Amino acid sequence: DKLISAYDQMLAKTPEDSKLLYLRGRLCSTKSQSTTYFNRAMTSDPNNPYPQFALAYGLISAGQFDEARKLAASACKLAPDHSQMREQLLEIRLILKEYDSLARELRAKLVAEPLNMTNHTNLLRILIAAGKTDEAKQANKQYIKRISDAGHGTAAFTGQMKRTLAYFLGDSSRLPDLS
Repeated sequence: DKLISAYDQMLAKTPEDSKLLYLRGRLCSTKSQSTTYFNRAMTSDPNNPYPQFALAYGLISAGQFDEARKLAASACKLAPDHSQMREQLLEIRLILKEYDSLARELRAKLVAEPLNMTNHTNLLRILIAAGKTDEAKQANKQYIKRISDAGHGTAAFTGQMKRTLAYFLGDSSRLPDLS
């Protein structure tokens, strides 16, 4: 209650402060209250990615993925280095089955950063979700080879990547044997 009161006092002095409005929205106990603050924050400063991120989260919870995608994409454009925002957009796009475009984007990122494990594991997830298990297996072999060629390939790493793929494929019975 003290924290809410402190934010309310600050907002009384600067009622259009987007950052304060967003943070005040985070303290609300109901979705409708927080949505009001997040919308006000977004209107006050359309370049603040946080209210868009928060509103997208609420829309995801309500199953409104198309609307959530718009807000999440906008938030990512404003804060491209924010990993949680990027992950939120990726998950929404997976739900919307944007497999081909996601795979293309991740392959392009892997050309620029061929050893990036996050991009690689996301590519595996997308290929498997799209039913392209053979492509996922081939991509994993290629990734392990790139790591090895770069001098970073160890037996433990190779086993980890094989287990990651088996896990994504739902083949948990093989997890202990893969090394």
